[in-house]
Amino acid sequence: MIVNYHQDSADRPVRLSGTALAQVFRDHFDAAWSAAKPLESILAERIVANAGRLPDAPAILRSLTDVAADLNLSPKIRERVLTHLALRQRSVVFVVGLPGTGKSLARRALGRQLRALGIQTHELSDYVYAYRDFLHGCIRLQPPRGVGFEPHDGGAFGVQDEGALKPALQALAQAVRESAKEHQVTLVEFARVDLVAALQEFDELRCRSLVVHVQAPRSLQTDRLWRRAEPPDLAIDGQSVRLLLSDDHALPSAVDQDLYRVDDLDRLTASSRWRDRIVLIDNDLDDGGARIEKCMQALIHDLVEDYRAEAVPIAVANQAGMSHR
Repeated sequence: MIVNYHQDSADRPVRLSGTALAQVFRDHFDAAWSAAKPLESILAERIVANAGRLPDAPAILRSLTDVAADLNLSPKIRERVLTHLALRQRSVVFVVGLPGTGKSLARRALGRQLRALGIQTHELSDYVYAYRDFLHGCIRLQPPRGVGFEPHDGGAFGVQDEGALKPALQALAQAVRESAKEHQVTLVEFARVDLVAALQEFDELRCRSLVVHVQAPRSLQTDRLWRRAEPPDLAIDGQSVRLLLSDDHALPSAVDQDLYRVDDLDRLTASSRWRDRIVLIDNDLDDGGARIEKCMQALIHDLVEDYRAEAVPIAVANQAGMSHR
């Protein structure tokens, strides 16, 4: 390996022998590469900046054409940049629905597909914040956080009403605001009966958001909840106790039957503030997630096509078990 020491306009190359020395440079490159933004993201930032102070879709598309011509971008790279631009307009995606419908499956599938496109994506769930509040109360830390939690077998907890989960939702909203500053897309998962009230916590993000509602037959929800239950994983590391939660966490049957029988989807789709931002997904098959994968592919495709057509609001076509209201 030859390393060049450049100083005072002079080159002083040195020959190094052995693979161990080269590993230092490999590790440095791997760290720098993993932290770097994809080229498409950098180009998208430049295109938006060149489009003006308050650019609309037509202005951004004109800027894309100019930059593509200046840099002689191939049609393939131009399409990838267009995808980055389109997803910036829906940079916060809420994945909601009742427990057992497949929200986590949809969130993970969408996250994988976005990352495969080079889009920096962060995933958040309110369950970790709710569990923190649950433990906070169990060991009687002060000041009190959520109240009304009841412990159940398998490391689960229950609540009498969603009021106990409000601090967790507020903590999630703050995490989403911070994530939106650093990542191109933030995926946000939560289950609530009163979806309209829950989404009010994120109202300042509404103009850049999309709501993906996942639904499934009641019998299938219950069956999935029973089959999937996975307790938290506990480990001790010195003076720390590590608690790893699963997306497939247990939900007490009483909570499922009493609190989460039905949500207010009809009221949400009638809301003038949210109805143009809702995508419905029917996850009524246990097919290993094949339908969900197709739905997420169709969602990304349609978001890009709608942006290409300068459509505001979005209009996602019915396909692969997905519909738009």
